[in-house]
Amino acid sequence: MCAEPFPPDPPRHPAPGTPVTTRLTISRKSLQIILMIICVCRGLNTSKVTDAIAAGARSPRAVHAHHDTTINCGKCCETVCGMIRETQCAEAERASALVAAE
Repeated sequence: MCAEPFPPDPPRHPAPGTPVTTRLTISRKSLQIILMIICVCRGLNTSKVTDAIAAGARSPRAVHAHHDTTINCGKCCETVCGMIRETQCAEAERASALVAAE
């Protein structure tokens, strides 16, 4: 089993009576996570990295190659590796669930 490195997502709909400012903050945080810049040097955001991983990239170099860029300073590598690990863990869990179901 893979450990979850991030806390669970907040509920999509706040409880009744929650102030409007709190509701807007939840939406803003969700949007920031979806569009977070991973590589400032090359302008890769989470969506682009996820697309490359879905296409089979399994290293930071492969993620950059998918978008016809190269690694510049290397500060994005740790985050990209973490995203790859999360994807691999999710794939392994799905595969084990399928085997268990058979």
